[in-house]
Amino acid sequence: MAKQPTSVSAADSGQGAPPALRVHLAHEAIQVSIDGGEPAVARNLSLGGAFVLLPRRLPIGGKVTATLHYEQSKLTLAARVTHTQRDGVGLAFLELSSDARRFVTSVIGRMLSDGSPVDDRWRAARLPVSAAIIFSWPGGSASAQLRDLSATGAFVVTDAPPPVGEHALVYLAGYSYSNGGGIPSELRGGAAEVVRHAADGFGCRFVSPSAEFAMAVAELLRRAEEEVDDRDES
Repeated sequence: MAKQPTSVSAADSGQGAPPALRVHLAHEAIQVSIDGGEPAVARNLSLGGAFVLLPRRLPIGGKVTATLHYEQSKLTLAARVTHTQRDGVGLAFLELSSDARRFVTSVIGRMLSDGSPVDDRWRAARLPVSAAIIFSWPGGSASAQLRDLSATGAFVVTDAPPPVGEHALVYLAGYSYSNGGGIPSELRGGAAEVVRHAADGFGCRFVSPSAEFAMAVAELLRRAEEEVDDRDES
């Protein structure tokens, strides 16, 4: 059994789906060893996984053994590589036991009590959205499909993602209610930075979106919320 930190500041959330609460780690409080390698600094942590600052790349979808080091405690977990960025890799924890869940919850509670902030990137509501888009960057352009969307970014399904760190233009369908029914009327383009790669596409963050682009995003989110509400009522 893993040794528990001495102070527990958050309750066990049970065996349901992990909450979205992700704590941003400003200091080197938590380190993670992957497959027995040298410990590397974790940038954030949640019950669902962690982001580890790692200079080497790992294959997306690959399974690894991750050992979390916190003060004098440690916990070894099975994890899957979900995405890569320029500065590290994202890990999803697999099948947390009750002891493991209590350990991670306790560490998160300690971090919050010590003043670590919740990662702002996870505060924006992200909804599943299926919509055709076009994206372009200095290396080319392509048609693609959105998988999810928020006011601050999106995930684009494609087998040819731009490099992480590249700036691309993302074109969404604009809507006009003066054309007789709120159907797509023209494309609205906005700048986006590619922030991560996954097995089926890339995640991007919108950069200084224009009012027109923000309205197109808001319309897509509104329609997605209506679809969710319709499914809940059926």
